Amino acid sequence: MELRLSLWENSKTFLEEAISKAVLAEGSSIAWKFAVLALVQALELAVKERLRREHAILVFASVDNPKRTVSFDLGIARLQKIAKVDLDPHDLSALDRAKEWRDAIVHSDIDVRVDQLKPVFARLLGFYASFARRHLDEDIYSILSGAQLQEALSVRDYADELMRRAEQRLRDESVDPRWVWSCRGCGFEAFVVQDDIWTCYLCGFREALVNCDSCNEPQYLDDTERVYRGNHKGLDAWVELCRPCLRAREQAEDDERQAAEAARANTRIWTPPGCQQGNHDRRIDQIGCSRISGLL
Repeated sequence: MELRLSLWENSKTFLEEAISKAVLAEGSSIAWKFAVLALVQALELAVKERLRREHAILVFASVDNPKRTVSFDLGIARLQKIAKVDLDPHDLSALDRAKEWRDAIVHSDIDVRVDQLKPVFARLLGFYASFARRHLDEDIYSILSGAQLQEALSVRDYADELMRRAEQRLRDESVDPRWVWSCRGCGFEAFVVQDDIWTCYLCGFREALVNCDSCNEPQYLDDTERVYRGNHKGLDAWVELCRPCLRAREQAEDDERQAAEAARANTRIWTPPGCQQGNHDRRIDQIGCSRISGLL
């Protein structure tokens, strides 16, 4: 007896397993862990299915040695660069959250409230449904039936209600939309940065931010890097730089280094005729050399 499933069929079975675990999670919170994990796997397989529809070889990490399939990151990169799939910032945010939650569940201890996991599941389910509809021409809700369909719709409605409440609170407190970020906890656009609130109005996730010492914009701490600035009056000086500012700094240092190397390459040692080598060496640039030669 063999078990043979296409990428899309495999993705659908993980979706069904995820919804089944979500049904169980209403009575046993530990099941949310497996529900999220199965849903992330369903999403990764859906990404690979879209690559397969573009060209079968794209599913493999190496086109010259087609054995291992692409990682989640490589699959997303190929979707954008080769398959020309348009993924907006909200899509990419959902995919980032999916990878983070899978890694947290599989590779480390877990310390999270259930009222955070359910919105996470809802966010990923909404993205999976949207991705399947837009890029695979598939309706995932037609796959489900009975209790599974009811649970999927219930989770969707639950998240919609939470988002409505969060949006109302944002309006009531006159929060500037520019300072509302995608939440690292649940993935919804409800994390408030304004006035150092640093809290998601949907799931309650909270995380302190730091300001980049270059652009002064707020950043998650792990989105910055501590850079040594030198020793001042016997004390080591360090700065926190966000990734764009760090790249700009590294580029400026690289440009300065290349300019210095180019300047050294355009100099040579000139020894006056008749003098022993090294006695009257002068380091001059090529322009200076031509002028001096003209005077001799």
